[in-house]
Amino acid sequence: MAASSTSMRRLGGLGWAWLSTRQAAASTTRGLARAARLSCAATRPVATTPCVLGENDLVQRASSSRALHTSPASRSADGPTAAATQPLQRFYKKVSIAPCDDGAASGYHVLLDGRRIKTPYGEVLVVPTQGLALAVAAEWDDQGKHVHRHLMHLTALANTAQDLAHRLSSESAIVTTMQFLVTDTLCCREPTQAELQELQRQRWDPLTEWFSGTLGPVTLSDALFMPPHPDETLASAEEWVRGLSPHALAGFQYATETSKSFVVSAALAHGTIDAAEATAACRLETEFQTSRFGVVEWAHTLEEADTKARLAAAALLTQLAE
Repeated sequence: MAASSTSMRRLGGLGWAWLSTRQAAASTTRGLARAARLSCAATRPVATTPCVLGENDLVQRASSSRALHTSPASRSADGPTAAATQPLQRFYKKVSIAPCDDGAASGYHVLLDGRRIKTPYGEVLVVPTQGLALAVAAEWDDQGKHVHRHLMHLTALANTAQDLAHRLSSESAIVTTMQFLVTDTLCCREPTQAELQELQRQRWDPLTEWFSGTLGPVTLSDALFMPPHPDETLASAEEWVRGLSPHALAGFQYATETSKSFVVSAALAHGTIDAAEATAACRLETEFQTSRFGVVEWAHTLEEADTKARLAAAALLTQLAE
């Protein structure tokens, strides 16, 4: 079955939302890279070494702090080495999907010119549903003259999900996600600034109230060291995480490490909020500060687009894998 961006019609509104978000993030990256090169050219003395700043530089700078604090599973999602951030010349023409026919696995393959794509560990990629196969195929088909693997979050997550099932420990992924609940961003409240406190009540309280009604009450605090959540809540949340499939777990872990919030990621996985709302929630304090002190376009703009693209991919993986 041939796959292209038009194939995303089969996936409904969620698929189109993810594709639009991914394309917007890539467009933002390219636009900021062009602006950076023009700025360097305008201010560079004639005798100095040429300033070269590409989109990969911007992506690496924006994600460098995140990379220092991610787990092995998350690093697998972005590729096993830093070479994954280097674009490749596009080496294929046609992208398609096909059901597994070897009898060893059930699901679908993604094909590039008839050849099955493989994970970074050399295994043939198998995705569990036709919808997810179409989404991964659309990501490959959407590449231009170069293949930007570091921006192909859905493909990376599908690889990670397979690694979780075959090579990596799902237990470590569960422990990682639960750590984000212990110090959840939405539960750590501003102690002094009244304006920010009001924003947190308006934007965050609906999510913490939803979580309390779904998985158990959480503790909200403005103290430096946050009091623990009730044991019943921790047990309920862990039970829910343990019930996730490998693909849903990979998407959920990716969302928690991106948003730094178990609450936001759980609401995203349940379909209570979308990627744009999740991005707004986890970036509330950043947006508050930039509204007062201004935006650094080459950092904050790219970070917002990248966060939204990552959360959209995580949500789509969770929804389409079931």
